[in-house]
Amino acid sequence: MARKPKSSSRTFYQVFDLAPGEDEETLKARYRELTRKYHPDRKNGAHARFCEITEAGATLLDTDRRKAYDAKLRFTRKPCPKCDGDGRRFIQITFTQRVSRRCEACNGVGYEADLA
Repeated sequence: MARKPKSSSRTFYQVFDLAPGEDEETLKARYRELTRKYHPDRKNGAHARFCEITEAGATLLDTDRRKAYDAKLRFTRKPCPKCDGDGRRFIQITFTQRVSRRCEACNGVGYEADLA
């Protein structure tokens, strides 16, 4: 029986390197990319990282589990004051054009970096 690795202090969104506001298609694409990259059959010594990715994917790709996880994150962590917890900031280019960028203050995570 395989031993489950210790969970890290990173959020599941940090495991995927995505903002909490990303849509399901982006999450699926990133999950597939990371599982291919870190699959133990392809890369020796990547078992712990692969388990971390599959655990994050199981939570974020299931709608009900993702809602519960997001609620838990909002309860236990303070949202970023710059982007209000979305992980994205909008920059006004012209009067009618806005561009979405990753928030620099929280690095797109949506929460203050209180993990030391």
